[in-house]
Parts: sequence; C-alpha cells; structure tokens
Amino acid sequence: MRALNDAMKLLLAVDTSGKNGSLALARVTAGERAVDVLEVVPLTGGAFSAQLVPQIAAVLERHGHTKNDLGAFAVANVRDRLLGCAWAWLP
Repeated sequence: MRALNDAMKLLLAVDTSGKNGSLALARVTAGERAVDVLEVVPLTGGAFSAQLVPQIAAVLERHGHTKNDLGAFAVANVRDRLLGCAWAWLP
C-alpha cells in the first residue's frame, strides 16, 4: 500500500453497462494527467448486485484501504458510456 497524501485521491470506477461488468481502483494525483490503476476486477454473469459490494470491499482490503479512503467514484450503467457515465468527488 502506498500512503495517500492530500494531493492524492482513490478513484473507484464501476461499469455495469454490459453482460459482463468490471470495477477498478485507481490512484489519482492532483495536477497529473496520468492515473495509476491499482487493480481491475471483472464482474461476470449479469448478477452485479450480488457481487458489487463484496468485490469493492475485497479490492480495497487487498490494497490496504477502506471505503473512507475513497475520494471519487465513476459509474457507467448504460450501453452508451458517454451518456451513462456519472462521477463525483467525495468530501
């Protein structure tokens, strides 16, 4: 685990727009264009609701973080990702 500082945020991205989805955990640093993707986890079979919370908890734990460390999230939940993408910075 790399410690987070004030310039860094953890980003949780979730895609449930197709038959198979995914979630990703990334580290974003203020003022930098690059994103450090820590892990991508596939979500298979279309039963995303049963997998999502346990998979998020597991990926955070594997990288030494908790939900309180999340600084932003992004979600794509329709087939047209440009129209169905939402994101937010957390306080």
